[in-house]
Amino acid sequence: MVLLEEELERTSKYIKKWAKRFVCFDDSTRKISYGTSKDKIKSSMSITKVIRAAEQTQVRSDSGNLHAVTIEGTAEDGKPDSWSIRMPDAKSFDLWYTTMRNCLAAQGMMDPLNFGLPTEDPRNGLSFVTVPLEHLNKFALLEKAILYYFGFATMHGYEHHTAPQEHIIMVGDRNLYIFRPNADVLRCVPIDSITGLKGPQDATAQGAFGVVKVQPTEHDIVIKATTDLTKILQIIADVYKGLKSTSLAIEFETSGPVDAYVEAKDIKLKPLEGYKMKAMSPTPKSKLKIALDLYQQQHGSTYSRGGKRTKAEKVAAVQAAGAAAAGGSLSQEVTAGGATDNVDDSLSRLLARLRLSQYGPVLRNQHVDVELLSCMDAADLNNFGIKDPKHCEAIVSAAADHELNGTPVDKPMTPPPGTSQNMSPAGSFASPPGSPTRKMVITLDSDDEDLMPVMNNSVSVASPLATTSTVVILDDSDDDLVVVPPTTAAAPAPKPSIVLDDDD
Repeated sequence: MVLLEEELERTSKYIKKWAKRFVCFDDSTRKISYGTSKDKIKSSMSITKVIRAAEQTQVRSDSGNLHAVTIEGTAEDGKPDSWSIRMPDAKSFDLWYTTMRNCLAAQGMMDPLNFGLPTEDPRNGLSFVTVPLEHLNKFALLEKAILYYFGFATMHGYEHHTAPQEHIIMVGDRNLYIFRPNADVLRCVPIDSITGLKGPQDATAQGAFGVVKVQPTEHDIVIKATTDLTKILQIIADVYKGLKSTSLAIEFETSGPVDAYVEAKDIKLKPLEGYKMKAMSPTPKSKLKIALDLYQQQHGSTYSRGGKRTKAEKVAAVQAAGAAAAGGSLSQEVTAGGATDNVDDSLSRLLARLRLSQYGPVLRNQHVDVELLSCMDAADLNNFGIKDPKHCEAIVSAAADHELNGTPVDKPMTPPPGTSQNMSPAGSFASPPGSPTRKMVITLDSDDEDLMPVMNNSVSVASPLATTSTVVILDDSDDDLVVVPPTTAAAPAPKPSIVLDDDD
């Protein structure tokens, strides 16, 4: 039970002016009361909804109303009632709003804060961020989206005449967004289309800037006038690694006048002829919550990167295996077939079902088993001597599928391109209908309300954007979260119905 008691401000019923009142809230009963003092309670009600003032109207950061809420409920006489309460500072506001919101979420009357997600995305360890209160009115729908960064900077090349124009940068789990101050979307860049990140050696220096290089179908971005420059670039790099399973290093080389650097490095700031921005909705938090809950149902445990090997652990294990092989420290003699007594035969079976048994001796001689293989990526296999990229991807995918879903290593599977499929029926490589693939997806169909809206030729956060179908891949470099249940003619897999209403 949480009992809050504090002198706050409440608007009077008729003249609507703020007046100091003693306010008490008991989360075990949902009862909120106010009066002139603790001993003189004037009225009470059972709350049913709490709404931040910043969600309803534009509120400046220096306004006292930034820390106000509207509380709806049922009065003691059974009639609907509504109060406006204002807290003295941000700390008090967070305490009261969080307590009331959690109370209502426990009763199923409102969605939980952050849709019940932890403070960090378990897929990549990045912290979730929320929209600042003073910008919540324009970006209220983004409260429902997965965000890792929301801040301000100036985009070089987009200045208004001679005066710099501040832009809003948002980094989600799939895209990098640049907003104009009026909340229209200026750029929407898929993070997996980024080809390079360049930053300054001293991000605090005057005139420091960073560059986001993008594939030729897009044009590059130059970010300046922000104290978070290195942080923004690092978050983009972390998201990229989760999407592509490869690292994107930040090159700290930008210096001097930005115009001279742009010209010298051939930075493309102008869009190609006929370019049209494709605005893609950010991933709703509710979809990630569904995936995490489904993972827990299927595996009986909460999804956590802590339960898997980290990248550092993976690298250490791979390096140790390479060192052991180089030093000839196998604990048992290698047999004529290349196998060792201390190596799990599951590696042989996994490679056999892929028709890639020729790589068995290469991996065994370097102390690689299925467990270690599931921690490796295609680049690791290439370093270990498997040079065909398609074969590397097939082996990594099969090993990860075995670790995550318990797929038997000898389960029939479609072989990688370039391998023979002439096998007997008993050893057929044909995958059974509905067998899981490496990428495990949640599909956001067009009947779900998307988060990103459109206004005329630009995109704004004021009205819904109609899309046909968006596929959201919930994965990091090593582990996918969830397999969509296979669809059969008799019992099609149900699709989660998510209604993203403006009033929740």
